[in-house]
Amino acid sequence: MPLKKKLFLIFLFFLTGAIYKLSSSDELMMVVDVNSNNIYYQSHVESIGWMDYRKSGETSGTVGESKRLEAFKISLEEKGIEYRSYVEGDGWQEYKKNDEVSGTTGLSKKIEAIQIRLSEELNEYYNVYYRVHVQNLGWLGWAKNDEVAGTSGYNYRIEAIQIKLLDKGDELISDNDSFYSPLIKYKTHIEDIGWTDYSFDGNGSGSENSGKRIEALQMEFPNMENDIEYRSYVEGEGWQEYKKNDEVSGTTGLSKKIEAIQVKLSEETIEKYNIYYRVYVQKMGWLGWAKNNEVAGTLGYNYRIEAIQIKLLDKDNELISDKNSFYSKEIKYKSHVEDIGWMNYKDNDEISGTTGISKRLEAFQIEFMNIKGIEYSSYVEGEGWQDYKKDGQVSGTTGLSKKIEAIRIKLYGEALEKYDIYYRVHVQFLGWLGWAKNDERAGTSGYDYKIEAVQIKLIDKKDSMETGNSYLNKKIDYSSHISNIGWQEYKKDGETSGVLGNKIEALKIRLLDGLYEGNIEYKCLINGFGWEEKYKNNEDISGTTGRSKPIEAVQIKLTGDVSNIYDVCYRVYVQNLGWLGWTQNGEMTGTNGYNYAIEAIEIKLLEKDEDHPFIQNDVYHISKDGYYNIGLDDRYLDVDSPIKSGRKVYLEKQNFLKNQIWKIKEYNDGTYRIFSSVNPKFVININNKLTLSRFEGSNFEKIKITDLGNGYYDIRGYDNSSLSSFFNTDSNFKLEKYEGIKIYKGIDISKWQGNINWEELVSEIPEFIIMRVGTGRNNYEKDFKFDEYYSKASSYDIPIGAYTYSNAVNFKDAEKEALLTLEWLDNKNLDLPVFYDIENINQALLGKDVLTKIAETFCDKITDSGYKCGIYASKYFLIDSLNASELSKYPIWLAHWTGANTYSEATLDKFKTDYNLTNYNYWQFSSLGVYRGITENTVDLDLGYDIFD
Repeated sequence: MPLKKKLFLIFLFFLTGAIYKLSSSDELMMVVDVNSNNIYYQSHVESIGWMDYRKSGETSGTVGESKRLEAFKISLEEKGIEYRSYVEGDGWQEYKKNDEVSGTTGLSKKIEAIQIRLSEELNEYYNVYYRVHVQNLGWLGWAKNDEVAGTSGYNYRIEAIQIKLLDKGDELISDNDSFYSPLIKYKTHIEDIGWTDYSFDGNGSGSENSGKRIEALQMEFPNMENDIEYRSYVEGEGWQEYKKNDEVSGTTGLSKKIEAIQVKLSEETIEKYNIYYRVYVQKMGWLGWAKNNEVAGTLGYNYRIEAIQIKLLDKDNELISDKNSFYSKEIKYKSHVEDIGWMNYKDNDEISGTTGISKRLEAFQIEFMNIKGIEYSSYVEGEGWQDYKKDGQVSGTTGLSKKIEAIRIKLYGEALEKYDIYYRVHVQFLGWLGWAKNDERAGTSGYDYKIEAVQIKLIDKKDSMETGNSYLNKKIDYSSHISNIGWQEYKKDGETSGVLGNKIEALKIRLLDGLYEGNIEYKCLINGFGWEEKYKNNEDISGTTGRSKPIEAVQIKLTGDVSNIYDVCYRVYVQNLGWLGWTQNGEMTGTNGYNYAIEAIEIKLLEKDEDHPFIQNDVYHISKDGYYNIGLDDRYLDVDSPIKSGRKVYLEKQNFLKNQIWKIKEYNDGTYRIFSSVNPKFVININNKLTLSRFEGSNFEKIKITDLGNGYYDIRGYDNSSLSSFFNTDSNFKLEKYEGIKIYKGIDISKWQGNINWEELVSEIPEFIIMRVGTGRNNYEKDFKFDEYYSKASSYDIPIGAYTYSNAVNFKDAEKEALLTLEWLDNKNLDLPVFYDIENINQALLGKDVLTKIAETFCDKITDSGYKCGIYASKYFLIDSLNASELSKYPIWLAHWTGANTYSEATLDKFKTDYNLTNYNYWQFSSLGVYRGITENTVDLDLGYDIFD
């Protein structure tokens, strides 16, 4: 140990009487007697002056005499102690040293807080503890080593101090804090009293149950630079502007009470704290805690606030109240009544107007007590709906003897966020109607009845009450004729007419109020008949009865003056689709081409400025999937045969050949494509001219078809170009469904046809080719000509099918033949099915059930891979060796030769008399066909029936 430190400790030993013990490491350990008098201090006290020195742990100053401590000094015989004071009006002074004066004398200034610390040399071995006796608080806890002891922001005086010097091994523990500083302080100006002293952190300011009003208030953060803002609702003035940081809110000298307050924090402060506050209100006592700019107090009651409490809590703490912080008669309203004039204002839920004396309500006013946010409109006799008025303006008329027949009330802004507005009216002959809510109509229209009184309720968003039957309006009603039920009772104004699950066959619609010239007209799309030619009107029957023909779509429109005042809105419930969207004023709604019946309908007659249901565009669905003759001016779309890309589409007199039959297919985007019935690989293309092109899925192939409601259709390209323009006419198209059977001429080929001259073959215009892909014979082999034939037929855009000759005698063989077929096909695109050729004599011995299961095994495997699959068999195999009815789920390719060796000799009618076992799609009627381009053998000839459907 350094000699200087040893000498210093020996000196302290003799000075204090302490006991020293030298350790083995030559370090000196020291134990201090807590009762030793090595530290001395004295205080300068109000009206007393300097008191005698006190030693460690003794009290210096006064207790219980309400005298301020104005200065103090500390003496430590071994120099090394510093101390400072927080002085009233001055703040913190600089640190003083050993026996110097800290504080003031002769200035009557109190000390509010102190700090004491040791030098670095002494602090290595000692702790200095100190505590203070504070006005209103008593002894605070022990502070240590430069911690603050006392208060800040309360303006409380220190009255006495105690100091102790202890070694590092000893510790003083307190049950209370050594330093108190309020987060917030506030004071109030009280009737007949004036300004109170500041209150702090939740203490009350004011006088509970005193009958004395608070007239003004001030708030501030004593130890933060951040802003606090507050405002008062003052009697006779309403809400004042926000004040901040100890500015005065309210009034003084005007004898006006504060009825409500709001307090909020700056953006910086609100991130860390919540501000809570509550008020003591005349007749109500303490209300619940409000928070962060919520309103505390009352409005509309004329009650005074008598006391307040305010707390600043960090975000982790929360005050929860069982009571509301705010009570309000927020809304007031008055009525102008026939022969009486303006009546007094009524508060929330009170009745304004008269009942039982038959006096009309002619005008009214509504306003909030504390905010803006209400709008209202009147339906006035002879005028209709007036523009909305707001926030105390007059709605209706005065001096004109005009009755109000209906009203609407709605909220906006801050009011809308917090409340719902409910209201009802007392009507001539009807009495009180039901409650309306938030801009719904209350009253009548078309009855010429006067409103006599009104009642209004403002209700918090979290609450609700029952509404309904608030408005009677004689405008429109309608009746439906239901399949197997008959005519329903009339429904009106948006009610549902119809029975879900049952089909509507006819409609009757009529206008009721008769206020304007004009009529309602309507017509229906009848299943199997199409659109009615003429509109029906005002209770005429549209549709049919007794024919079991449901309606599938409707159009409804207004005429005359009524169409200038009203819109007719309607929607339908469609079989398999449910409710479609609302449409209006003559637009079509329903379906066309789906065979879906309308099961219910709703109709509304709405004034032009009235809120409408959301009107949708996609409410009429046209399905034209199927085959059609497309007519224009008694001619029909036609195309050359053979079909080739770039062929011109033209008009020709009807001849019912396949080149005048077109397949229309609907796509999910609301557009259609029109395919050639001769070869469905080709589609009408609209790009500067009207031609055929190979189907590529381009936008130029997209067609828009619009039902015009009179049996004609507007057909346009994707770019909105009209097809009619290509034929120099303004006429619209007819779509005549083709119901006949389409017969296609084809051949089937295999390696036995050898080398084919494809240029000559296509001159015969084959409409399909089915080619062998392989065989189960000879230990399974692929037809070596298949790839060549496929490539050539594809290059000429001939629709292609395929077949595999079967040698299977069990399910395993059939599965293997299917897997090999898929391998040989190598994902090639096919237009027609893969057929399973069942004709081996060994298979006929297996029995119907086994051979049928073999066929199903092959077909299921092919179908699972994404191809269509069918069965090829002779008439006799289908009768004797297969369960043909079980295989009817697959396309049937029938082999049955009747002696016809040309297409002209083979007719459907001739053959139907010879075979009636099951439906079939393909008929191989000859194996001895002669076909241009095939010279090495004859070729099988086939007919296909609707094979592209």
